[in-house]
Amino acid sequence: MSRAPASRSASPPDLAGYVLLPVALGLALIAAIAFVLGRQGAAGLDLQQAGLETAEGEQVLRAALEHATWTAARSGCTGYALSDTPFGSHGYSASFTPSAGSPVVVTASATLVGGAMRSRARSIAVHEAPSVTVLQPGMADVEDTFLSQTSPTSTYDDSNFLRVTAGAPNEVRSLLRFDLSQIPAGSRVLQATLELTLDKSGGASVPIEVRAVRDAWSGSGASWQERDAGQPWGTPGGDLELDGVSESTVGPVVGAVHAWDLRNLVQGWVDGRRPNHGLALVAGSAAVDENFVSSEHPEPGERPRLTVTHACECGGSPGTLVLQPDAAGFDTYLYDANPGGNFSTSGVFWAADHASGEARPLLRFDLAQLAPQATVESAVLELDLQWVGGGATPAAAVHRVTAPWVESEATWVEAAAGLPWSTPGGDHDATPVSAAVLDPLGPIFWDVTPLVSDWVATPASNMGMLLRPSPGTNFAELGTSDAGPAARPRLTVQYRCPCGVECVLAASGEPSYRDEFGSLTCDPAIDYTQSDGTLDWTPWAWSEVGEDGDSCTEEIRITDDPDVPQAGSYRLRISADGQALERGVDLSPFASPELTLSYRRYSLNGSSQYVAVMVSADGTTWTEAGRISGPATDADYQTASFDLGAVSHISLVGYGMSATKYVYLDDVDIRESAAAVCDDTVLDTFAIASSYSGSDGTRPWATDWLEINEADGPGSGDERVLLDLGEVVLRVVDNDGGGEGVQREADLTGASSATLSFDFRRVDLDGPTDHVTVEVSGDGGTGWTELDRLEGPADDVDYQSASYDISAFIGPDTRIRFVSSPILHLTEPVFFDNVQICLQN
Repeated sequence: MSRAPASRSASPPDLAGYVLLPVALGLALIAAIAFVLGRQGAAGLDLQQAGLETAEGEQVLRAALEHATWTAARSGCTGYALSDTPFGSHGYSASFTPSAGSPVVVTASATLVGGAMRSRARSIAVHEAPSVTVLQPGMADVEDTFLSQTSPTSTYDDSNFLRVTAGAPNEVRSLLRFDLSQIPAGSRVLQATLELTLDKSGGASVPIEVRAVRDAWSGSGASWQERDAGQPWGTPGGDLELDGVSESTVGPVVGAVHAWDLRNLVQGWVDGRRPNHGLALVAGSAAVDENFVSSEHPEPGERPRLTVTHACECGGSPGTLVLQPDAAGFDTYLYDANPGGNFSTSGVFWAADHASGEARPLLRFDLAQLAPQATVESAVLELDLQWVGGGATPAAAVHRVTAPWVESEATWVEAAAGLPWSTPGGDHDATPVSAAVLDPLGPIFWDVTPLVSDWVATPASNMGMLLRPSPGTNFAELGTSDAGPAARPRLTVQYRCPCGVECVLAASGEPSYRDEFGSLTCDPAIDYTQSDGTLDWTPWAWSEVGEDGDSCTEEIRITDDPDVPQAGSYRLRISADGQALERGVDLSPFASPELTLSYRRYSLNGSSQYVAVMVSADGTTWTEAGRISGPATDADYQTASFDLGAVSHISLVGYGMSATKYVYLDDVDIRESAAAVCDDTVLDTFAIASSYSGSDGTRPWATDWLEINEADGPGSGDERVLLDLGEVVLRVVDNDGGGEGVQREADLTGASSATLSFDFRRVDLDGPTDHVTVEVSGDGGTGWTELDRLEGPADDVDYQSASYDISAFIGPDTRIRFVSSPILHLTEPVFFDNVQICLQN
């Protein structure tokens, strides 16, 4: 059914002075604290004698933090400040680091009446001014229908009303799903209200409940028995969450508009914690018999409406881009003693300003992966110093290049063949951007943030950078992109992406074979020869093994995925038992090739149903590189990676599947492995059973694992280090209903960036209420930030991998913790292994 165009206001008139609910509660708290302190002051209590100084100090600090949070929320994402503020007989102030963007660290200071001072810091998120998106769909692009127990195979997609009745065997439920793509990913949902117009009433005021739908469905194919044609519901009448999201009393006035609060549900949809399969209207009593206006109704203003108030975090989401190109990179050096020489294939730069000659490295990084909307927070150039001659202490300064040049043609006198530099030695700004001493041997760093920031905002201005050595530098040698992997130039960019903007684009120029399965002609000569990467894959085509039909029938086919539709895109579906799809490939451009693909499993009920990724060096002898197996039904697409090695053929083989049990595959991609390189690691591989003290990285942990709401040690109780799938791992559960878990501290001083990663496996998690939160603190546990929620429904056969940028929490007492939901019982554990913090220094 349909949607009229949504309206969105960046600064809606009715939101003037809008304050986030937690901030409003904080202001009320300040008033309450001030009243209590005023009463105590009026009573003339002596703080020292009464022993109240500590208690009142805590109250003043709490008020200061709430006031600071309120101040930042009203500051338009910049200029955060809170000066000395009287508070009864006391006073407080707060500082912000940084004073703009988000997140920020607030340090509150309290000065008590007796002169004592106390301080506390916590990290807070600050959001932009709220926006409002109103979704009131028509017939074009929204789903709504109802399911009738009396007519279990009938569909009602074209009905102009949505019906709700109660009581078997005549129950009726209605389904709706709104498209939330207009709400930027990462938004904080402040309010979400569903409004429905009553079209017919049974004559009484009755409760109607909203529940979340757990499985995908089609408006044109959904009935009481099936979610789509040929695909039954797990439970007739729709697979719904047991707990209602919201309830409203409806009736009996026809034409009245009734509302349901969906804030928490919509937040889960927007941030991706739960798939948007829509909602169901379910009767709350046996007397219900109500009709609501549907999206098919001829009067647009009466159709279902979802109004969402949302706000983006100031500055957007942080990210890191590391560029370390191979021989395809752009670099050479200019040498006045050989003014016509080009050195673009050399494995080293010469850098010199010596009596024997002057040599200047020249290099450029391709930053096309970063969209102009990205805000560059830092950019560091790293070159590997391999040798330097004697004499004066060498140094080199980075300068902005001001003229275009060609790597294979640039010389001391020419930027390209027949195109001289304005000044021999390369056209560049006289003022250096950054300088560094070339000592000792190893990595040397330059801060090039201003350059990269300009280049990202204005890509055409990127002419690269030139290094000018200091006088007396005696032929230092630094690694180029033609050197070994560890010695190549590296540019590390820390950036923030505005809310809802895709800042990291497809890699430009990075060698890759790729097939996005974007063709569906049913002709294998077309559909099986797609080449979407930077390398031409068309000399080889996919070929079916075990069947010889066209490319859109039988067990291996290209088709769409009705459960997770994507405009203009198709997927490869494998429902085979022994049949395969095979393709040749030339992996000579790669040192460590890696195959990555996305997949979605449907109705696999055992580990014997899987897709095997097979590799061969000759097309005859095959080895399994890995598999995608059951039991599982994925709500959305997952990602898997496989090391390929020296092979010439890959094959995707289905086993144990059928027309109702299959796997969708998409975005098959082969490129150089992007394994992270860490300068330091803080790591626990849990190599020893019943131990919380494992420390397997280059930098030790500051503490052992500490239990939360439990004190049984690693060998007993709910939180435990034990065996799972033959490996020693950490188990997190909560059999007592108290929200248990573990935490550990690390000293990350000196690091410029930090990434937390781990492997995990969820077992028999029933739904979103079964979960473990992943949290981080930058102040020793005073304030915590939730990074993720590992939730159900899920039953992982193998371990999954997760990683998070925690650079904003770097400090001497950084902590991470895993905390279970109160109902995560012993039979529903989440296991963790290889917990690591990767540090760049």
